[in-house]
Amino acid sequence: MLKIALIQTIQQEQTGRPEIGLGIAFLKSFIVKNEHNIDVELFINNKQFYQDFNPMDYDMVGISSVSYCFDEAKDIAKKAKESDSKIPVLIGGSHITGLPESIIYDYFDVGIVSEGEETFLELIRLYKKYQGFSANMLKDIKGICYLDNGTVHLTGYRNYISPIDKIPHFDKTFLKKYGALPYLITSRGCPYNCKYCSSHAAWNSKVRFHSPEYVINDILEIKELFRDDNRVIFKDDNFTANKMLLRSLKENINYINSDGRNAAFIGSSHVGFINKKLLDTLITINTKKINFGIESGSERLIQIVKRGSVSVKKAQAALDLCYDYGINVGLSFLIGVPEETEDDLKRSYEFIISNLQSKRLFTTGTLILTPLPDMYSDYWKLAVGKYNINISNFKWKRLDFRGMHAYYHENGGDSNINNWLSWRKSNDALYIGGLQDDKFLKIIEPYELEMIKFNEMNLKADRTKYN
Repeated sequence: MLKIALIQTIQQEQTGRPEIGLGIAFLKSFIVKNEHNIDVELFINNKQFYQDFNPMDYDMVGISSVSYCFDEAKDIAKKAKESDSKIPVLIGGSHITGLPESIIYDYFDVGIVSEGEETFLELIRLYKKYQGFSANMLKDIKGICYLDNGTVHLTGYRNYISPIDKIPHFDKTFLKKYGALPYLITSRGCPYNCKYCSSHAAWNSKVRFHSPEYVINDILEIKELFRDDNRVIFKDDNFTANKMLLRSLKENINYINSDGRNAAFIGSSHVGFINKKLLDTLITINTKKINFGIESGSERLIQIVKRGSVSVKKAQAALDLCYDYGINVGLSFLIGVPEETEDDLKRSYEFIISNLQSKRLFTTGTLILTPLPDMYSDYWKLAVGKYNINISNFKWKRLDFRGMHAYYHENGGDSNINNWLSWRKSNDALYIGGLQDDKFLKIIEPYELEMIKFNEMNLKADRTKYN
């Protein structure tokens, strides 16, 4: 029996419910289905993990990490190698996909780039046959990077799994075990190519959908497991893009709710999809909230960061229509953008405050534009030049993009802009914004305080809504 530990790294500062990715849960289901004599255990690196986890209990360790958690991934890999240098340690996730050169750390044996299920399965079979990996064995496996004699090798990208229903339903007990929310994911990829986003690095702007039957089965499993929470939260980049799924949910909503509990759907969309016909369907299936990433209230800046896929006018029309239908809206905004002027920044905040006051907007948050590692990203290249980034010794926590409200909320409401600024300085957080730091902070402080007032009031009213 081959024993494998799969670990999803999270921010160590997180309080309350952890933000958990579903990648390793899909990996587990795919591997267990397609290979015999495999035992896969899923972890997040919470405090209990560091107390209890012993790499020696496993034949192989796999870690999934985003960029700002990559320091934790390195620490876990190093501990495993120090316990037994023969334990193969694999790294996957968005960070290694965007920056395969990160495999330079010699405590990672193999990096898995982009979609990982078939690649991981091939590596497991190789390991079972030879009890190890060599460069000669790895060179013909698509979808990986590895280090050989100080040189990083990228073997190219594997074809995507099609249809993605070939991937079994993910292990949902993983969510319950670690106190996460009732998440689902019904697709892979996003049709858009926003300037700040790294999704295209993994999916190349290609979108694949699970079948409606597959998703409905997932919903029923989630409802059975989370009997104290009626929410079903789609983590897709854009769950409204799958028209076939929405039509099927509308047709089968009575069957989905035959247990007497009405599912409350929450997900993200693009404002370009919002129209009366779509909202009629969303209301019928009991959609409670839609999240949009419009990123700016300035027409000039929104055209830059969204590459022409959104306008302020369309965003406002979408908010107005959702309000008319009684669907709550959450928005995310980017601040600290390289192309940003003082006027752009003020326009964004005025858009936010105006829509909070008119109740068109339920919750919102600002995120500092943080360049994500991607060899093709203009923002990453800008950061590398400004900060002289050397990935061999770079502290990846510097890529933490949390805005003031997220910091305020995680600290129990006991913080102000100076606390947030001190926290960013303590992490030496990257800032590539177009405005000088002092001017930037002076502009955002009164707006952020006003946003916090509205957000906290609405979140408090919302917390018990779905139980």
